[in-house]
Amino acid sequence: MKNLVASIVLVFSLAFATAQVSTPAPSPFVKMEQSIGMSKVTLEYSRPGVKGRSIFGDLVPYDKIWRTGANQATKITFADDVVFNGSKLKKGTYALYTIPTKDKWTIMLNDDLTIGGNVARYSTDTEVHRSTAKSMQMSEKMESFMIFFDDLRDGSANLYIGWDKTIVQIPVEFSTDDMVMANIKRTMNGPSANDYYRAAVYYYNNDKDMDQAYEWINSATEKNPEAFWMATWKARILQKMGKKKDALTAARMALDLSKKAGNEDYMKINNDIIKALK
Repeated sequence: MKNLVASIVLVFSLAFATAQVSTPAPSPFVKMEQSIGMSKVTLEYSRPGVKGRSIFGDLVPYDKIWRTGANQATKITFADDVVFNGSKLKKGTYALYTIPTKDKWTIMLNDDLTIGGNVARYSTDTEVHRSTAKSMQMSEKMESFMIFFDDLRDGSANLYIGWDKTIVQIPVEFSTDDMVMANIKRTMNGPSANDYYRAAVYYYNNDKDMDQAYEWINSATEKNPEAFWMATWKARILQKMGKKKDALTAARMALDLSKKAGNEDYMKINNDIIKALK
């Protein structure tokens, strides 16, 4: 009995030890995605409130690096290469830091995502962008810190950083015309090898028209003659169509391509097809 009581006490003690009280976050986290033209930008940051405090030049000192929000540093992800505040920047995820002053802010993007709020660790060695943006005063107060996009166009927008009565505007531009023209070129050139390949495999797996499947897989292998996996499916489709001689030729070709690529899995698959056909 003593052992049973001790076990029950231990279970309850562990339950209370691991229990946590949940309360609202003082600076709620937000993750948002904004489409701009044919690209996307993702923002991840925390939103502190004014709560009756004096903000810029006090809670957020002038002339010092700020994490630009609360908790961890703000992160911004560009899905494509971008022109950020006038400078070309490669696609990727960056930590956003700023140095506020009364009249203008210094805007920095850093490759190091581990710095977080420990701005003493900030290093220009991993900095990928530095520029300035004018600081403007708003007539109405913004209670919660906010980063948002506005003035959306086909390939551009303005990124705004605002809190209390201060707001900063940063232009963001993508090469939308280049993306559109590349898309048009791809479309006008017709389906890709992968498009034909996926369609053919779907038809094979779902017992649809094998003549059509063969036509597509043939187009795929013509566009990508070194693709051993496509050549293998050509052999499978011909085998399913009952064209043993053609299937054997295709399987042998696929086997040679598989050997050339050093892919043992497809070497075995093609050897099995050849065996079955013989």
